[in-house]
Amino acid sequence: MPDVNEDIEPVAPCEDNEQSLEQTITLGKLARGIAHDINNLVTSIQGNAQLAERALDNEAELRKSLSNIRLASRLITELTGQIQAFSRTHQMPTACFDLAKVVNDIVQLIKSTIPPNISLSVDITDEPIYVVGASSQLAQAVMNLCTNALQALSQQDRGELTIKLRNQNGQACIHVSDDGHGIDQQKLDRIFDPFYTTKHYGMGSGLGLAVVKSVIDAHKGTIHVKSAKGQGATFDIHMPLAPSNVIEEIATTPAVQEVADHQQARTICILLVDDEPTIRSLGVDILHSLGYRVTVASHGKEAFEIFERRPEYFDIILSDSRMPEMTGMELAAAVREVRRDIPFILITAFDDTKENPQFDQLSITDIVPKPFRIEQLQRSLRQAMLGIEK
Repeated sequence: MPDVNEDIEPVAPCEDNEQSLEQTITLGKLARGIAHDINNLVTSIQGNAQLAERALDNEAELRKSLSNIRLASRLITELTGQIQAFSRTHQMPTACFDLAKVVNDIVQLIKSTIPPNISLSVDITDEPIYVVGASSQLAQAVMNLCTNALQALSQQDRGELTIKLRNQNGQACIHVSDDGHGIDQQKLDRIFDPFYTTKHYGMGSGLGLAVVKSVIDAHKGTIHVKSAKGQGATFDIHMPLAPSNVIEEIATTPAVQEVADHQQARTICILLVDDEPTIRSLGVDILHSLGYRVTVASHGKEAFEIFERRPEYFDIILSDSRMPEMTGMELAAAVREVRRDIPFILITAFDDTKENPQFDQLSITDIVPKPFRIEQLQRSLRQAMLGIEK
C-alpha cells in the first residue's frame, strides 16, 4: 500500500504564517497583562467591599474602604479606555479647557493613594492653561505617566515623584519624573511601542506609554523621555495652547446658573431605559437620591410603549445606547416623531455614538459615558433641566 503522504509536498513556512504567529504571541501577552491588571483591581474592589461591610460601625474605616473601591473602579475604566484608544477610528469630542484643573485633579487622586515611602513634589502654575482637546484623554495620559513612575518607585525603599505644569513660550509643558530604577538605553528606544512592557511577565498590558504617545500626537504635541539605568526617568510633554480668540470667548461667556437640585428635581419625571437589570436598579437608586421621579423600562420597545401612552408626563428620557430589539438611537427617532422638545440623554459604554448618521438629526441632548460618576450624570441632568425651563 502506498504511503498516504507520498503525494503531499511539505509546506514551507511563509511570511503570513510567521506574521500570524507573531500576532498570536502579541495578543497572548496583551491578554495576560490585561487579565493581571483587571484581576488585581477586582481583588481590590472585592476586598474593600468586604472590609466596608465589617466596618459599618467605624466611619473612618468605612470611608477609606469606599474610597479605595472608587479608585479601583476608576482605574479599570482607564484600562478599558486604553484598549479602546487602539480600536478607535475617530476623534473624541474636543473642547477648550483648563489643563491646570485636569492635572490638579490627578494630583489629588495620587495623594490619596501614594505610599508613605514616596514623597510627592508638585509645581503647578496658579494661572489657567487653556488647551483644545479631549480632557479625559489627556487626564488618562498624565495618569499613566504617574502610575508608571509610582510602579518604578515601589521597587525601592524611598523615592520622589515630581509633577510640574507650566506655560513656557506659548506652550503647555507637563513634566513627570521619578528617581526610580530608570530605563536602560536598549529598552528606552521601544517604550512607546504598543504592547511593549518593561514589567515582569504578566505584570501589565504594555499599553500605557503607547497610549500616552498616541494621545499627545492627537493633540499636536510632543513627548520626550530621558532616563538611564539607576537614574530615574523624566517625561516632558509640550502642547500648543488654545488660540487667543477661543480663550477670550470662554472668558466672556457667562457662567451657567445651577438650579436648586432637589427642589426642582422633585417636579421632574425621568424615563430610564436599560436592558441590564443591575444598571437599571443602580440608576433608579441614583436618580431617587438626587430627588427625581423615575419610571423604568427594560428595553427600547417597552420604553416607547410607555412613553407613547403619556408623552407629556415625562420630562427627560435617559436611555442606554445599545439594547436588543430597539437601540437608544432608534428609540430617540421614535420619540422625536411624537415629541421634538423632550431632552434625550444617551448612556453608552462605547464612544462611537456620534458616528451614527442620524445623530445630528435626532437632537441628542447629551452623551454620558459608562461607567459614569454621579456628578457626571447630575451635570447632564442639570443642563437638560435648564433646557426645560426655557
